[in-house]
Parts: sequence; structure tokens; C-alpha cells
Amino acid sequence: MEDINNQTTLNQDKPIEEKPAQLISGFWQRLAALIIDGIILGIIGFIIGTLFYDFFAELGGLGRLIGFVIALLYFGTLNSSIGNGQTIGKRIMKIKVVDKNASTISFFRSNTRYTILGVPYFLNMALLPPWALFSFVSYLIGAIVFLGGGTIIYLYVFNRKTRQSLHDIVIGTFVIKTSPIDKVTFPIYWKGHLVIVGILCAVIFGTLYFEFPKLLNKTPIPEMLSLQKSIYESGLVHSSNAIVYSSSFKIWNYKKPNFGSEDNKRKKTTSISIEAFLKKKPDNYQVIIDKIALIVLNKFPTIMGKDLLSVTVIYGYDIGISSAWKKEFNSYPLGKWKERLSN
Repeated sequence: MEDINNQTTLNQDKPIEEKPAQLISGFWQRLAALIIDGIILGIIGFIIGTLFYDFFAELGGLGRLIGFVIALLYFGTLNSSIGNGQTIGKRIMKIKVVDKNASTISFFRSNTRYTILGVPYFLNMALLPPWALFSFVSYLIGAIVFLGGGTIIYLYVFNRKTRQSLHDIVIGTFVIKTSPIDKVTFPIYWKGHLVIVGILCAVIFGTLYFEFPKLLNKTPIPEMLSLQKSIYESGLVHSSNAIVYSSSFKIWNYKKPNFGSEDNKRKKTTSISIEAFLKKKPDNYQVIIDKIALIVLNKFPTIMGKDLLSVTVIYGYDIGISSAWKKEFNSYPLGKWKERLSN
């Protein structure tokens, strides 16, 4: 009887082997952990950004490099054996990063893993100077963001068998539940996912390579690029955006308010909108707005055929994990701009 009790105790102390399907972390667990970690990094970014606001604002697009390094230290360290494969979000959700042997990974592998995941995110929406727009640099960034980021999202959602995304497949890692395990053989992801991703990448790359250059030659894009370059050369901005758009509204004849009446016509207005991201904190935002508006009037002669000019100047920072902006803008008809600037 005593031997039976001893044997039972030994069996209870021995870790239970789980089936791989039960061991793999679910999509919502990983997403929740990522959201928690994002909130933590956001708080860190907010504190640092508040303390070094002007410094980050003057860095412009390079500020995202600072945010990437902070995120890399957080995820790279905690997802490695140093943090037992768990960020704070993963600890709360009771999941962890392991290799095929269910062991935690090295610091170097963990940092490489996060680099594959983080680079597309931090390159997305980064401020680029005009010389980089639609050059080899922009094509490379576009490929990383759309192809790399798209592949990561696709595998996150549709690779249900192993729940490995691109960074997991490249490094050979799994995200599992923190249940006690003895030995486990992980399933192999369906290779058809790679074929689908390859086809999607080929379609996106082909579109970027063959169709995008044609778009650049269509009016008014060449003029907009030239205008952005002129604004950049003023030395006032990190980068700028220039957009021409049209809008229309109905002019009602209230004596004949019938929908089919010819008296109820639509009026079309064409506007140009400028966004300028400033290098330095201005003493007077309105002075900078007027300077940029003057550049537009001098460097973009066809603007006189437009109805409105809107100029927005933006001062602040974006480090990826946190951002803060102060904006001022003016929008006037062209005649009023000429009158304002002539004074």
C-alpha cells in the first residue's frame, strides 16, 4: 500500500506531456500580450518624449530609430533566456517564447527575432526628405513595410497550425502556454502559406516596379514633388506633404428646391494642402505659415488656377512608441493669400 502511494506521488511530481495543439498560444493571447507591451512602451515613450521633446523634434525621422532601440531592448531582452522568454504582457497572459526544444532562446536570437518584427513597423510612416521620395530608398522601405509587414500579418492570422509568424519561422521559435511540459514535438507549419506569401509579394513588387513610375509622371505629381523640394530647401522643415484635391457641394435654389431642378447645381472647388514638419520650434507659427505660403505662390505658378490654399505647420516628434504634435494652420482663397503676403 505504501509503495502504491509513493508511486502515485512520483507520477504527480512528473511534468505532464501536452499535445502540441494544446500547447501553442492562441491568436488572442498573443495579441493581448502585444497590446499590454505596447501600452508599457507607450508610457515609457511618453515620459522620455516629454523630457526630451525639442531634441526628438529636431531629430525628425531619425527619432524612430530611438524608439526602435528602446523597443529592441525591451523585447529582445525579456523574450530571451534573460527574461525567461516573457515580456510583461506575456507574463500576464501566461505565454512565452521558446525554440523547437521548448527551451528559451539566446539574447542574440531574441534581438534578431524582434528586428524582423519591428523594422517594418518603425519604417512605416517615417518622415522622409524629398530626395528620398520615390527613389531607391523609398522603394526599399516600401518593400520592407508592405512585403515584410504584410507577410507578418498574414502568417499571424492564417497560420493557425503553429501560430508562427515570419520572425518565428526565420528564427525557429514558438510562442507557447506556460504549462509544465516534459517533452514535446512541435507541428510543422503548412508550406502552402509560403507559396501564398510569395505570390502576394510578387504582385505587390510588380505593381511597385511597373505601375508606380507611371503614376509619378501624371499631373500634378511632378509639380508636387518639385514644390516639396522647394519647401525642404528653405531649411525650415524635415519634410513636407503637398496634396491637390477637389470637392464639390450643392448650390440650392430655395425657390425651386427640387432634386431634379437644373437650378440646383454643384459647385466644384480645387484646393492645395501643404503639411510642413518643422525642424525648430518657431517663435511665431503664423510667420512660418506665411513663409511657406510664399514659397508655394512663387514655385507653383499653376496654383493660381486653384480656389484654396491650406498651410499646416507641425512641430513635434514621433519615435514610434510615442508621438506628440502641435499644429497651426491657415486656409484662404488665393486672392486673400496674395493680399496677406503683399503686406
